Amino acid sequence: MTTGRKLVALGANGGAAALLLLSVQDDPERLAPLAAGLAMMMVAAYVPRLHSHYATAVIRAAALIGVVAALVGGGLAKGAASDFSVVPSAEQRDLAAAGAWARANTPPDTMFLPVGAGENFTVFSRRPAWWVPSQGSAVLWLPSFYDLYACRKRALADATTPDKLAKLTIRANVKFLLVRNRRAEVPTDPAFHRVFENGHYVILENASETVREPVCPETGRLMPPE
Repeated sequence: MTTGRKLVALGANGGAAALLLLSVQDDPERLAPLAAGLAMMMVAAYVPRLHSHYATAVIRAAALIGVVAALVGGGLAKGAASDFSVVPSAEQRDLAAAGAWARANTPPDTMFLPVGAGENFTVFSRRPAWWVPSQGSAVLWLPSFYDLYACRKRALADATTPDKLAKLTIRANVKFLLVRNRRAEVPTDPAFHRVFENGHYVILENASETVREPVCPETGRLMPPE
């Protein structure tokens, strides 16, 4: 390799290494071993006196092993220091708070329609959901469930506005609706009352009367959405 090509390759590799290190600049436990390992690999490749295949292979292997060991060790040490707990985002904390409200203020069989939260809300709230994507897996052991799953999926897909979502909630006899706390996504139907709110989510209670023939019921005839 000519000197010019070597310099171009060195510059490209150096830029890639800099970007990689920039991504972990706020985590010294990962930054240090990555920097050391990358430096060793670049030395092995570009210092003339180490241009034997054997020396290059040995140093690169040692650098790779060292980086992996340091990252694993650093991760374990960092996890042990925090009791291996994951730091949730603000949105995750707000969803957990919504779920905690549901557990504390509703009976266990209360039906929710979580929009934009899905399975995570059912985990936090321990309350049933009218439809979430993961329910489709039930078809594997109960094929007859597919009709109900598909009916509700189609009905929810057709509820493209907050008003349509409110109407679906009423027609499905769902007691509580969970939506993101954005003005464009929160229904303004007077039949709904805010019972919980935080920075990311709103829970609305459906105060309308029970519908005699709900859309996509669990038993009886499956009614397609109007």
